[in-house]
Amino acid sequence: MTRSETQRPAIGRPAQIDQDQIVMASLRLGIDKLSMHAVAKSLGVSPTALYRHVENKEALINLCMDVFCERLTVPETTEWRSYLEQLGLNFYAALRAMPGAAGYGMRLGPSTPAAYRIVDRSMNVLRRNGWSPADAWFAYSAVVNLTFDSVRRREQYDALLAESNGEAPYAILKLNDETLSAFPDLSWSFSAPMHDLESLLERALACMLDGLSMRIAGATHV
Repeated sequence: MTRSETQRPAIGRPAQIDQDQIVMASLRLGIDKLSMHAVAKSLGVSPTALYRHVENKEALINLCMDVFCERLTVPETTEWRSYLEQLGLNFYAALRAMPGAAGYGMRLGPSTPAAYRIVDRSMNVLRRNGWSPADAWFAYSAVVNLTFDSVRRREQYDALLAESNGEAPYAILKLNDETLSAFPDLSWSFSAPMHDLESLLERALACMLDGLSMRIAGATHV
């Protein structure tokens, strides 16, 4: 064996990645910062390695939405209120489990066959309960938009919380008794326990569904 052979550095195997890792990395980056180069860099591989699994950026975006929609549990009930309430909570849970997915969904809307199946199922439940197409779309969109917005707000809050080293990120949450003395009704409101964002979503969904019940009941008695 020659000197050059003994000193030649070992050639390691290229990093092994799969489609799921690519999707999760893409979601973490967010749709605004997404590029094949950025995803590859975050995974410690070359962009060429990505193209073995994904054709291009557009295909990657659609794949992200498909993977998310396939992981979403669609309610089995055919009672419209229970269905919409559970759909909203299931959307929230799925979005929280895949950080960054909310940004994709809000930007793209339903854009893949997996997403179309969710909408189709929702329209089926509402149609069977006597809803008009316009009201069905209004109700579905209202629930989904509320859920997506709640997740985005939660992600923003978590980011601010991390930046502030765990301290309350909003100035109003840092008000002391001396400052609050000039705002007696604001001080009074602080006597209530602060709700976490998940329970606020549940209450908001309940209020929305109450309003939809009244809307539909009124429409059926015209």
